[in-house]
Amino acid sequence: MWMSLLAAGADPHPLCDASFFFHQLLAGVDVAVPSRASTPSQRRVFDMAKQMQNYMYLVGDAQTRECVAVDAVYDPAGVMAAAEALGCNVTAAVATHFHYDHIGHNGQTFGGPGMSLPGLKHFIELGLPAYIHSSELAVAAQQISVQAEQLSPLVDGDVVSVGSMRLRVLHTPGHSPGSIMLIATTDDGQARLALSGDTVFPGSCGRLDLPGSSVDAMYSSLQAKVAALDDELALFPGHAYSGPSSTIGREKASGFLRPSITLGSWRRMMSR
Repeated sequence: MWMSLLAAGADPHPLCDASFFFHQLLAGVDVAVPSRASTPSQRRVFDMAKQMQNYMYLVGDAQTRECVAVDAVYDPAGVMAAAEALGCNVTAAVATHFHYDHIGHNGQTFGGPGMSLPGLKHFIELGLPAYIHSSELAVAAQQISVQAEQLSPLVDGDVVSVGSMRLRVLHTPGHSPGSIMLIATTDDGQARLALSGDTVFPGSCGRLDLPGSSVDAMYSSLQAKVAALDDELALFPGHAYSGPSSTIGREKASGFLRPSITLGSWRRMMSR
């Protein structure tokens, strides 16, 4: 595995070891790079990707060289190519929620002609399983123009396995009704990291002023679910707005997981 990484000119992530594979990709920098666009419409998509600063992830089993692509949108073909260069074979795709910048869009009601965003549909067309929370499955299918049965539903506590690595689903509604976090755990039972989507950013959280978002649901998700995770657990967000990573302990000390935040103070904070 590491020979493949070195051949690709990439250093293994510090969290990688002989059994666990992890790689973080930044839209507009690592994939969906505007200067690499092959058509004017793709250039528009890649320009949007760079502005949105999405993180996408490859996580899996370093022994079997299988991995899952998480939130691979804008340039899913580029994500697949990056995985191949890193010696990893993508076997499934998972979305942390249904917003267009995490699953794609068919373009019928978005961005005008030629402005469709590739995402989950790319993996479905390759015959790979594509996962999203059950509460958002129907609207996601319509949004990316696939049949609902082509998406695989997830609920709280479900596990997506790839080799000896498991992604445990933590349902964290708030930013959207079906927002999830993914806890990557190896077969020794060790939780290696959390992919937080738009539930938690370093020092903040995802927007709560969108259709389907809920201030109170986010408070419950953060304080009752996310804050219960181990303080040492590394946390990787869905966007680069405030940094590439954090830890649960750091967010409990200075972020939105602070135990001193009451529901009343949270509501006041979010109403400003």
